[in-house]
Amino acid sequence: MNLTAVIILFVCLAVCFIIRMPISFSMLISCIVYYLCTMPQALGIVANTINTKMFSNYTMLAAPLFVFMANVLNEGEVTDKIFAFCNGLLGRMKGGTAQVNVFISLVFSGMTGSAVADASGIGLMEIEQMKKEGYDAPFACAITAPALRFPSCSWAAWCPASCWPSC
Repeated sequence: MNLTAVIILFVCLAVCFIIRMPISFSMLISCIVYYLCTMPQALGIVANTINTKMFSNYTMLAAPLFVFMANVLNEGEVTDKIFAFCNGLLGRMKGGTAQVNVFISLVFSGMTGSAVADASGIGLMEIEQMKKEGYDAPFACAITAPALRFPSCSWAAWCPASCWPSC
């Protein structure tokens, strides 16, 4: 391994971080610069691999669409209506906003099935609402973060409990 190329890689990565470029693009640009320094003939193979792997992986395609769906639900005020519904059910209890936070994550995860969409769709809204209700920011984040994990585990727990053979 060429030590000069590795140093150029880290310098390029540091420059990208300094100019506040997103991490994914910083890593991509640094790797391209590394390949240009070490194996310029292999750059076509790298580009071909990136294109074929990115568009054949459904997870890579689904995550941005979940974020888009969450933004559409936020702009259409669907998340506000879900929050009002959950607040009507649980808001009058002690610690109601915290319970609403967890319950709305459960409802939204049932609609989307994605922790990414849950976090981008209602995560910030839940934290802001809890701050309005008088909760401090660390507590709001501590309640919201585990609640956003529902899409990955909730239906695995609820379907056998309800005896659905289709799950």
